[in-house]
Amino acid sequence: MKRSLLVTAIVVAISSSAMAQTDAYCRRFESRMQPGQLYQARCADRDDCLVPVSAAIKKDENHRFLYRTGTSQPVQNSLAVVQLKYVGISPQIKPSNVALSRQQVNFGCYGWRKRAYVYPAISAEAEEMGRAAEVSYDNYDQFYRYGYSAPSDRSALQDFHVRRYHNGSACVYTDSPERAGQFLFERRNDVPGFFRTAWRRSGIQEAVGPALAQPSNDLLKYQRLHVYLANYQKRPDAAGCFSFPVQGRGSSIEIAISDVEENVRARTYGSSPPSWTVSVY
Repeated sequence: MKRSLLVTAIVVAISSSAMAQTDAYCRRFESRMQPGQLYQARCADRDDCLVPVSAAIKKDENHRFLYRTGTSQPVQNSLAVVQLKYVGISPQIKPSNVALSRQQVNFGCYGWRKRAYVYPAISAEAEEMGRAAEVSYDNYDQFYRYGYSAPSDRSALQDFHVRRYHNGSACVYTDSPERAGQFLFERRNDVPGFFRTAWRRSGIQEAVGPALAQPSNDLLKYQRLHVYLANYQKRPDAAGCFSFPVQGRGSSIEIAISDVEENVRARTYGSSPPSWTVSVY
């Protein structure tokens, strides 16, 4: 009987650990990572593979980056919006299209009861990054700011979008202003509520109200914009971890990371996310 209980306890412990962390790179390196820091895994099977992100990366190669979250908030499940902004040699005439990739999400909500709905991965592996679906910047911004898009990009955005997921205590809506704003590249604190959104979608706003704000000129320096939606699951008192691929493109890459639930709990969802710049040679 005692042996049976011991075996059961071991199985539960292993299952809990696996549930909390499914990223293979994180399982290998998380214990050596500091919260809030970005790392690069130059290989996957030795301790010296893990290095802080500081040096340049090679052009035309795929690289694996890792991030470890903090423990200050009792977050269990969260999405992580990773914005990859590839700096070009010369400015563009208009903002780049936005490429969309997503890791598999295992804690989606469906209906009123199911809290383990699976959103499958979308072009999430390194070798697939160049084949990711792309949408126009304007449609991407409008979708996450106002909740709708032009028909040309609507299907791609709806497929990418994780509308409801379980954060460990309740099913939450990614459409809420404090979460949707974290997908935006600019003006994250300007996500309207229901009535302002309905007013714009009615078409009256265009005639009598202010026009939709135009993207800033800062966005013209990027030859490519890519949003990679990662996620993590963990115990409330532990740190989370996720990894994501980065391609060596352009002259440098600006990487911004938004831990959606951590920012909602800390009420920092309207602020600029932490970011890093990595040179490409």
